[in-house]
Amino acid sequence: MTTVCNLDKVSVHTSEEQNSATTIVTISGINHEDKSHEYFLLHENLPSLGINFVGFTSRRRDFFINDDMRGALDALGSTTARAGQQVVIVTQSMGGYSALAEGYRVNPKLVIACSPYLTLDPDELQLRVEGERYHLDHYLKFWRIEPDYIPQVKLANIDKYSLPPTMIIFDTDNLEDQRLSEMLRNHAIPYFKVALPGVTHFSLSALEADHVITGFIKEHDGRPIDTHYRDDLTLRILRWYRARTQNRASQIRVDEQIFLIDLRNGRNPDFFSSVFDIPDNGSLEPEHVFLLNEDGGILSLVPETRRAAYTHDPFGSGTSFPILFRTTDTALNTPEFYDGAVHAVDPTLIETALVKARATLLEPRESEALYKIPVSTHTLDHFLGAFDFAQRIAAVATSEYFVKAAPVAAPKRKFFGFGRKSRGG
Repeated sequence: MTTVCNLDKVSVHTSEEQNSATTIVTISGINHEDKSHEYFLLHENLPSLGINFVGFTSRRRDFFINDDMRGALDALGSTTARAGQQVVIVTQSMGGYSALAEGYRVNPKLVIACSPYLTLDPDELQLRVEGERYHLDHYLKFWRIEPDYIPQVKLANIDKYSLPPTMIIFDTDNLEDQRLSEMLRNHAIPYFKVALPGVTHFSLSALEADHVITGFIKEHDGRPIDTHYRDDLTLRILRWYRARTQNRASQIRVDEQIFLIDLRNGRNPDFFSSVFDIPDNGSLEPEHVFLLNEDGGILSLVPETRRAAYTHDPFGSGTSFPILFRTTDTALNTPEFYDGAVHAVDPTLIETALVKARATLLEPRESEALYKIPVSTHTLDHFLGAFDFAQRIAAVATSEYFVKAAPVAAPKRKFFGFGRKSRGG
């Protein structure tokens, strides 16, 4: 049975006391104000779960920025602390801002936020074109967001030092989520990212149709909620998604994330076996490393934009190519490119990316760490050998723009029979 307390600006739904060590707190998104007395996030799943829960539903379109919400969170935090409960906040959309800005009041062990809205500030959103600002204004009016609260919804108002451990689930194909990811990076807000390409803004609904998150919480009730708990939950989410997507690029994106979790937990996986199902050539001494970030992106040369960027699948896509470093080049001073021969890349063309990479390696943060992944030219030959004509042309264009001199190592085999000469040769 669920009881509800309707405050002026917030409805609070509370379960009967359960014999559980965990309390799930949900903070709803927008568009439920008229039925706040009966609706709360995950109302289909939580009552039958056998876990303590409290669901907050807004009665206003104010992003939960009000004393009713703050007071209710403070009271709940005192109650769960006295009972020795571990608190997990689950939220999405509009509720995400409250979870990150005010969630500390219930001392959660973990916040799970799906495609949250964390800022409405046009400057933080980097809306420099008048049309983009008009679109934002139109959007806020369409959803009838209360004007007095719009200026308060901004990343600058989230205290990153009181931020609880936070997992954010993104649809990395969605422009808004892409923009949010960049803003979080710019504001140095610590969080753990889970990328589910194409899952849409309503990822929580898709996950909970199969009880992925709530089922895990129930199954692991009483277990300490720490980084190992978070990683195991993330693996459950990623494997659920992996079993449902047929898109190869999305599969690679997920497999990269699984590889990183295994790597951080000391399971010493092989990147190419894990992501591309290529047998581990462990007997071959790797000559190079490439840089893999926490998002599963690989520092690459992108011929179309003529810059360096972190991309996914630079080995097989033909739209970008991994930047290599000799295993002895610990300072990342001499970037290289491989197209059957090893070429020195002009570092001045990618200096900004190199400076950031060096700084990140020196002072890594959880959401900004870089990993050096070994790779042999034998493995690179595997991908090059499968290139079609267009991919080979892209490799030639990459070499023509980024390479500064003749090959520093002779090709093992001839992949590109176009009769060209290397620059400087």
